[in-house]
Amino acid sequence: MINRDLNFIFKELISAYREMAERYEIMLGIVEEENLFLKKGELDRVNETLSKKNYLIMEIDEISGNIRDLKAGFGNSTMVNKLEMPELKGLVSDLIWNELYEAIDEVKNLIVKIKKIQDENQAILMNSFEGLKESITKLKTYKRIISSYHFNKSDIEPRFIDKRK
Repeated sequence: MINRDLNFIFKELISAYREMAERYEIMLGIVEEENLFLKKGELDRVNETLSKKNYLIMEIDEISGNIRDLKAGFGNSTMVNKLEMPELKGLVSDLIWNELYEAIDEVKNLIVKIKKIQDENQAILMNSFEGLKESITKLKTYKRIISSYHFNKSDIEPRFIDKRK
């Protein structure tokens, strides 16, 4: 027996997951753009992508809150956490059930793609950071070497004062 209220909630969930997938699609584009900037060494441009990502994360969090609210409409907390329960599946049409899981799978696939590129981006950043640390260490060493050869004689305090004229 199909429950019309659950059908409505499921349709709203499908809509919310599709909206979330759209945001993750945009996020994927930004992460790919960030990857290109990192490979080119354009760190200023990477900073721009970070602010775009932060804005999208806030939108995704809002959509996640809407999804939690919709799931709360099921009432039973056991059903909320386990949408795959056969009892719940029998209460909505197969078409709606399949649409929901297609939307959820799309979100999951996008997250996996984003994670893969983010991991690559992090590795590039860590390599850049290590290179910078090495450069700074070399600069400090060179500065010490140069200063030992070119010291300022006025910095040396006299040991005695010659009073003869």
